[in-house]
Amino acid sequence: MNYYLQIDGNGIGYSLLQSPVAIDQPDMIRRSVYDVSELGQRWNGFDFEEQKPDSDFPWIVLGEIVSDASSGCLTSPDLSEVTVSFPARLSFAAELKLKDEVLQMDGSFRVPIRSRDGRERVVIATVNQGVIAFSISFEDSRIWELTEAMINADLPPERHMRFKGIKVFAVEA
Repeated sequence: MNYYLQIDGNGIGYSLLQSPVAIDQPDMIRRSVYDVSELGQRWNGFDFEEQKPDSDFPWIVLGEIVSDASSGCLTSPDLSEVTVSFPARLSFAAELKLKDEVLQMDGSFRVPIRSRDGRERVVIATVNQGVIAFSISFEDSRIWELTEAMINADLPPERHMRFKGIKVFAVEA
């Protein structure tokens, strides 16, 4: 199996992939193991370097995850992992905070979520007075991840946000 960390235009690793065949693209950095700890780090041409957190960026702070499935969903205490029986639609509620204050702003941004087999889906998150809402449907058994690097990959640097990430396990009931 081949493992790759995909980098954005700034050299930041934002998506970890596994492939049965070799991929020869400049934005796909071959890795020896599937290691999520390199996500969000910068590629210096030889290795990935951890980025220092920037306290001037607002944080996306998850507050609630709700499932429309009759079985509901199980979440970790810090909301970094959720397990749901498919088919299900998960609704996410969060706040956009800077220094513990909710930013009173409106807008929207894309939320790309990627499965371990490389499939990617994108939904729109709406922001209303600093409250973020988005929902995603899960139709089959798969592990999905959403990371800070993925959210920021296509945003200009001045709009970057901090996010601890989330992993969704869509399981057969």
